[in-house]
Amino acid sequence: MRMWRTSTGAAGALPAAGAPASAPAWSSGMAALARDEAARAALLRVLVVGWSLAVFAAYQPGLMTPDSIGQYWQGIHWYFGTWAPPLGSMLSGLAGKLAGSPWPLFLAQVVALPAGMAALVRRPGHAPVATLAVFVAFLVAPPVWGIANTLYKDVWMVVPLVFAVVALRRGHPVAAAVAAVIAALLRYNAIFAVVPLLVPMTAQLARTRVGRAVAGAAVIAACLVVPPAVARAVRAIDEWPLGSLLVYDLAGIEVERPDLFAGSVLAKDVSLEELRALYSPYTGAPLFWEPNRRTIQKDLLPARRAQLEAEWLHTLPKAWKEYLRHRVRVFEAQLALQRGPVFLPFQLDIEANPWGFDVPKAGAAWRIAERVRHRLKDTPLFRGWLWLALSAAGCIAAAALRREKLAAWVAASGLAYTLAYAVIGVAADFRYVYWTVITVFITAMLLADAPATAGAPGSEE
Repeated sequence: MRMWRTSTGAAGALPAAGAPASAPAWSSGMAALARDEAARAALLRVLVVGWSLAVFAAYQPGLMTPDSIGQYWQGIHWYFGTWAPPLGSMLSGLAGKLAGSPWPLFLAQVVALPAGMAALVRRPGHAPVATLAVFVAFLVAPPVWGIANTLYKDVWMVVPLVFAVVALRRGHPVAAAVAAVIAALLRYNAIFAVVPLLVPMTAQLARTRVGRAVAGAAVIAACLVVPPAVARAVRAIDEWPLGSLLVYDLAGIEVERPDLFAGSVLAKDVSLEELRALYSPYTGAPLFWEPNRRTIQKDLLPARRAQLEAEWLHTLPKAWKEYLRHRVRVFEAQLALQRGPVFLPFQLDIEANPWGFDVPKAGAAWRIAERVRHRLKDTPLFRGWLWLALSAAGCIAAAALRREKLAAWVAASGLAYTLAYAVIGVAADFRYVYWTVITVFITAMLLADAPATAGAPGSEE
């Protein structure tokens, strides 16, 4: 298939006979640090600040995709569309108006993400060495900082979700619900990550089953209703982003079923041969943006909403096998199951923009970080299947141990979020599984702390 591009713990050895017994001393020192609350807090502050400054120095004002450039433009001109939720555009534009570039927003995201994770470590009296080790692994993992260096709505969504878990861990379900709604305001499909978290959230909100059901329904309703309400409040232009999914599905079906193409809405813009040339399981973007080719007119999607919805609903029952094959191909690409290069493991640079934004490529921090990213970009670290498998393993382990039920629901949240792309995916960018990556580390931290937290607020059903 043609592909488009846009831009471990290791086992330790036993000391030899006669060697100094340094390992026990090191272990006892780390254990003492874990017990010393003040020292642990100081260490966490140093790690968070150091990581944030390193990522900021290497990539400020933040790598930018065409989408994030568009959101920045919308924010500074206060002229919004609905292709992405307006809140992210507002924040980006506010940063631009204050500082002339989005660097304040970028700094906020690279501080908030590790700070939220550190908050999971900073539980008074509960910080075994393993929890600190998982936090350090989170900081050094290239799939973490290699995506957090970009002004993605995926990263913006992850930040409030992390704080939702922190709130649940500390027994603050209302704060967790607010964080969940904020996540939905930053990325439409955050709802798939939120739903599994409703189990521990509603368990803390209400005692009865009816109460939990009402609380869960209220959170779901807020996640579904508040984002379009905000879009209407700022008079955002309706771009109907769901239309791109329907077009992608119809294209995937009709390249295999020419008999269905003749009367298709897609036939108004392209020929069957052109559609076959534009279609790829790796991304639906060429269907709408491909240089020197006729493409589907994205601007006409809202006007064609009724036609596309009717065609999609009418076509699926007649071509369900072709639809399933299309969806399997797309999900395989999302998980990077193919041999060879990963489709788009990360954003390479700041895309061309009218403001002249660029990263400090002369700096040593950028050169070192990029050398690491590019060396690892086609390894399993940047393939969705690895993180989906680790998330599933964490979910199973948490369910089996029965000591930290919050960990199981966090892992389930990561699983649900990525699995949803089997139905809604329109591209195979690695960033789409970012929440799943983060939940692997959160789950590991919660499980590492589980023996001391059997009765934690978030662990009840």
